[in-house]
Amino acid sequence: MQLFRNAEILKYSLILGAITALYNILTNLHPYLIISATIAAVLVGGYFGAVIGKNKQLLAENKAKKAEIQENFDQLKQQQEDLNALFYNHSSWIWLIDVENQMMKVSAGIERMLGYDAEEFEKDYEFWLKKTYPADIEIVNKHYERLLNGTHSEAQWRIYHQDGRIIWIKVMGHPIKSENGKVVRLLGVANDLTKAIEMEKQLQQVSLTDFLTGLPNRLSFNKRMEEWLKVQTGKDSMVILYLNIDRLKVINDMLGFKAGDLVLQIIAHRLQAILRPSDYIARYGGDEFIIALPYTEKANVETFVHNMMAQLALPFELENQEMDVTVSAGMVLFPEHGTTLNSLMSKAGVALRQAKQRGKNTVRFYESEDEALVKRKLYIELALKKAIDADEFELYYQPKIDLSTKEVAGVEALLRWEHPALGFVSPAEFIPIAEESGQMLAIGKWVVQEAVSQARKWEEEGKPIKVAINVSNLQFEDPDFLNHLRCTIEQHGLPPHLLGVELTESMLQSIHTISPILFELQQMGIHTYIDDFGTGYSSLSMLKTLPIDFIKIDKSFIDEITDHSGYSTLVKTIIDMGKSLGFGLVAEGIETQGQADFLLKNGCTLGQGYVFAKPMSVQSFEEFYKLKEPLM
Repeated sequence: MQLFRNAEILKYSLILGAITALYNILTNLHPYLIISATIAAVLVGGYFGAVIGKNKQLLAENKAKKAEIQENFDQLKQQQEDLNALFYNHSSWIWLIDVENQMMKVSAGIERMLGYDAEEFEKDYEFWLKKTYPADIEIVNKHYERLLNGTHSEAQWRIYHQDGRIIWIKVMGHPIKSENGKVVRLLGVANDLTKAIEMEKQLQQVSLTDFLTGLPNRLSFNKRMEEWLKVQTGKDSMVILYLNIDRLKVINDMLGFKAGDLVLQIIAHRLQAILRPSDYIARYGGDEFIIALPYTEKANVETFVHNMMAQLALPFELENQEMDVTVSAGMVLFPEHGTTLNSLMSKAGVALRQAKQRGKNTVRFYESEDEALVKRKLYIELALKKAIDADEFELYYQPKIDLSTKEVAGVEALLRWEHPALGFVSPAEFIPIAEESGQMLAIGKWVVQEAVSQARKWEEEGKPIKVAINVSNLQFEDPDFLNHLRCTIEQHGLPPHLLGVELTESMLQSIHTISPILFELQQMGIHTYIDDFGTGYSSLSMLKTLPIDFIKIDKSFIDEITDHSGYSTLVKTIIDMGKSLGFGLVAEGIETQGQADFLLKNGCTLGQGYVFAKPMSVQSFEEFYKLKEPLM
């Protein structure tokens, strides 16, 4: 702009100076006067040039300012239109509260969400509170209190729809403060959670029901019993009957699985017919049922058992043939035989085996294990103390397969024990003994060392394979667990992402204890897996609050997906919800190609099972891995 003014001064100085000089020359004015007049003309011209230049500058600046103002106005107008479009057309309920004047402004989304006209809310400042479900008023008050204290707040509660329905909403609010820090307005948004919550409830209901018989399933029974045991004061007693159908396998082999399913349905119906309202029955497994009976008098229990056996002894008509089906049952008494579900079910299983050993078609109360079994347990307990030093333990590896490419995506390390005299001892037998005798921590540390060492060796050989180890609740409770894990990884130089930790779903009951450990594992870069998902007490909505990387769908669900539409629906729902929450999914116990195809088609891309490979020694796995390596 200064350059612009200088140009005007120069222009007018030259013009007026030149005209004055020419005029004076033509009039034969004395040279001295010509010079003086010309100089004066130049100065006058410069002054006029400065005035004109200044005016032009001001005109240009005003024009630019006007254009800028117009542009800002257009932008503000567009932003206002965008905000209006959002406020009046968005499906969410956007709200603004003027705290000082106690006025509320709500978007048109409120009409679509709750059926009320926006004016109803704006006319009555407390209209939304009046429509809140009474039991949730305290939640709303605390939410509002947090906002007034100047902090962001999120909460969810129920509110009545205009047609009387109860709607779940999730509300997020943010305080707006004045220059002196006082909260003057509250701005927020509310979303309808009803469908999501109903879907979660349906999933829970589906996961608690046996689709074939319509009875509660194992998960439902375990959950109900755990809740019952928590509130016991020592005054109540209960009998648990653990039933097994004696000849179901024969029926399946002779007449097919449809006939076997019909037997299960008939037995379920007959058992339900003799139950009292206070009794509880569930299908506990393939050919197993479980019944819980409040215990009053021994004679009442004996009467029930007699009626039960009489009903079940009635002939079945299958495939136009009359057949007899018998059951064996074991009984345990709370609290005489145990005060935890684990101890009661363990002894119920022993009682059931004792009933079958006595010729089947009978019911037996739990009796102490025989002397030979006690001696074997003691022998195993003593042998375990020497097993690590004697190098009797070995890790087997079961591949996790990419269902789309059939390549190895990782392995699960599984503990195996071969004793010089006993031979291979099942983990199901020796691990409970190790836990009871306090030896599981030492064994767990051996597993960590061995798995990390093997994973590092494979990486050095150019085969970076992700290895997952199973961790017990006792290990998670060990204060040295994380430190030992970290030191072992650093000692061997293993990249943490090549190690995974698998924990059972039941361990999540102690969420406050386990949560910090999971977050620490995440910080270390170690993947975490929830094993046997669907058999514990957690839900996907609870898991999403934890740093879990993968959930492993339990084998009991996979077994049924191609035979029962109910289980296939449940597995599809678990896959869909798991993916939407960001979890990786691994299916356990895949035994047929049909199961693998179903899982892949519905979005589960990783799996384990005998259809691919059983757990293998290191040497056998390395041979298997060579066959599964992708072609370069």
